[in-house]
Amino acid sequence: MAKDPSAPKLHGEPGPGQGHAAPDPRVTELQKRVCVAAGVPTLRLLTTPFMGVVTNSVLAASFYYTVYMHWTQPSVGWAVACGLLCWLFAGFIQHEACHGALSRSPWVNYVGRFACTLPFPVLDAREWFIRHVVQHHPFTNTR
Repeated sequence: MAKDPSAPKLHGEPGPGQGHAAPDPRVTELQKRVCVAAGVPTLRLLTTPFMGVVTNSVLAASFYYTVYMHWTQPSVGWAVACGLLCWLFAGFIQHEACHGALSRSPWVNYVGRFACTLPFPVLDAREWFIRHVVQHHPFTNTR
């Protein structure tokens, strides 16, 4: 299906008004090299490998255990452990899920987006998704 030429352009699409925001041509070459090295036709097929699933599972169990311990036996040590593991947990699981790279299954990625917010309802996964993926990432691969 042909795209409507009068439709608004996405960031990085060729066309008038893109100017300095054109994608860096080295990114396309890097994407091709990663696909060849991984043996996949497209980057969309890359997801967390088995060892990543194992380490993410251990990280998730550790994170939820420290949250439980901090709720039942509050202490500075458990608070520090919660903060550190939340940072790691968000960095490895929530971040990858927001990019759709945690799993090939859309619902697993959707649930993963909210992984850190379950014990901390003040954290807003939707806001983080909008600020990080929608507002930040369109500008990371530009000249």
